[in-house]
Amino acid sequence: MSARWGFTFGEEFLDALAARVNPNPYCPIRGNGADQIYNGSYYKHPAFSPQGPRLLRYMRATARRRSGHLISYQELFITLGKELGRVAAYMNALDTAGSELIKMIRAKKIVTVVGQRDVRSYSPPAGADYEDIPPAILEHPAIKITFYNKLMMDVNLPRDEWEGARTSFSNVRFSKEEVFGSLPQGSNRAHDPTAVEGGKRGPKSKRDIPKSVLLNYLKIAQGKGGPAPARDRLVGKIAGEFPQYHVTRDAVRVVHKEVFGALPPGKRSGRPD
Repeated sequence: MSARWGFTFGEEFLDALAARVNPNPYCPIRGNGADQIYNGSYYKHPAFSPQGPRLLRYMRATARRRSGHLISYQELFITLGKELGRVAAYMNALDTAGSELIKMIRAKKIVTVVGQRDVRSYSPPAGADYEDIPPAILEHPAIKITFYNKLMMDVNLPRDEWEGARTSFSNVRFSKEEVFGSLPQGSNRAHDPTAVEGGKRGPKSKRDIPKSVLLNYLKIAQGKGGPAPARDRLVGKIAGEFPQYHVTRDAVRVVHKEVFGALPPGKRSGRPD
């Protein structure tokens, strides 16, 4: 993504764009709190600093050069939301695959696991030999396999659970025959980014879509003219365009009423509201 846009971005830029395309545009300023400095700045992120508008202009200019045509902030806001959603789904799928691998290793379905032992800065020395990873490390509850093929402690766990899990390995490899042989016939659960424990689908890992995002989306639809879109039909469409958020019917209805007002019952098409 950094190659496409010229720098690495995240949801902070999406929030800044939401403020920019708001009917009353503003620059969100978010500090770290009194006397707290993070990365040499008092601001939580460059997008939430006085430099935010300049960064958004740079992002828009980069998108214009890459696409070959003018791009509005509204179009940039929707495009960025879609890309972040795709990346989030991809990363969730990789994380799920890593968890499935750990489960199969602990169940002895996969026994061939080798890697290069890290020595300093979580990196192996040049030309390091591959060695069998000790079972005691593989069975440690704080160990995980990351998306960049590294076996290391889960930094999201409390530090007191890291004991015995500080040894890490890079370039971890498995037996392809053992991996595919341990998967149930016709199973694709490990590749489903929405799958959760018990085989159910749900938005447990997603945060609710911000009202500002819904408001800006519907304002853009309103600006295109024509009859007001059916609010309940918008739920699936918005969820598809912003897959990183949990979109509910109630949330869409509230903002739809705020933008388009209370609409009479009946069809929306062919009749102005």
